[in-house]
Amino acid sequence: MKSTNGLRKLEFLNLDSIDFKENILLESLGGLPTLKTLIARESTFEGKHFGKGLCNSTSLEEMFLDYSSLPASFLGNIGTTLKVLSLIVVDFHNTLPAQGN
Repeated sequence: MKSTNGLRKLEFLNLDSIDFKENILLESLGGLPTLKTLIARESTFEGKHFGKGLCNSTSLEEMFLDYSSLPASFLGNIGTTLKVLSLIVVDFHNTLPAQGN
């Protein structure tokens, strides 16, 4: 997805059961200024850049990532605008990010 211009008013996106290994799609989602809800259940998320563009979104309020595989580093990239984050039966790979004392 090179451009998200045609999706600038998108508020709800369902991407269930997708393998997002090094997929630029998630980075592009950060450019959707009105996206409020993302559903990506039963998906695999990998790659060093996962979540950075997406979680910087100022409009994203709900993420449903149930039954997915996520890098533990994702937890450090979660935006402050989220009101709902569903992580039921999530497989976190790698180690959890270090937290302050």
